[in-house]
Amino acid sequence: MGDEGTLLGKVAFVADGTRNLGASLTDALLARGARVAVGYSRRRPEVDEFLEQRSGKPLSAHQGNVASWQDCSRALAEAAAHHGGLDILVTTIGNQQATGIVNAVPLTSLSPQEWQRLLLGSLSGVFNLTSAAAPHLSGRATARIVTVLNALPGGKSSTNPHTWLRDALFTISRQFARELAPAGITVNTIESGLLHDESFDVFPGLQEEAESLVPAGRLGEHEEVARVLLFLLDPASSYVTGQVLGVDGGIRT
Repeated sequence: MGDEGTLLGKVAFVADGTRNLGASLTDALLARGARVAVGYSRRRPEVDEFLEQRSGKPLSAHQGNVASWQDCSRALAEAAAHHGGLDILVTTIGNQQATGIVNAVPLTSLSPQEWQRLLLGSLSGVFNLTSAAAPHLSGRATARIVTVLNALPGGKSSTNPHTWLRDALFTISRQFARELAPAGITVNTIESGLLHDESFDVFPGLQEEAESLVPAGRLGEHEEVARVLLFLLDPASSYVTGQVLGVDGGIRT
């Protein structure tokens, strides 16, 4: 994407940064010269493969459950100690495209257990990561927090679960933006639309169905979200905070 080295000397923590959109954002940050710590929930073969493919890059991995404030605090402290500080927090939520569409259910069909899991993985996850990162970011030049939310569309009777929580997530991020602005930290949200990834290969015909929902007539690419993220991390965006930027091909208009 050009502009290599513009994040040289910066340290970024990318929650869920080893798969899907999170992995693409990690690669974009590495390409700009950042040192990157990736968070993951459990050790899987895909995590080891991700790290092996990027051997030699300024990359570290830290396990933790975003639903646990203690895990978030520990993982961020480990990352800051390993890389010599922390400048950027990127949190991705709901970034499994095809499964998000296939698993869409009516709110009235959601079990209490599933509801609690969603709350812990999204609302609590954003709170835990943001509040735990703030002390590390405070006073750092161009300190940034960006939440990337994929709230997929649905019909009247069913939708992606994260869509139900999107307004609450926006409200939380805006409040953090107000409270952290005096410390020089900007807090913004990117709401991504339907993005192309390999998960669509598992469900024949689903990509065409997804494309029909988008006014632009196609799925977005991870790189298009990464460009907006890189803008928000640039020093030139220091007066942009508390905002929601859509990268969705018009699906929310």
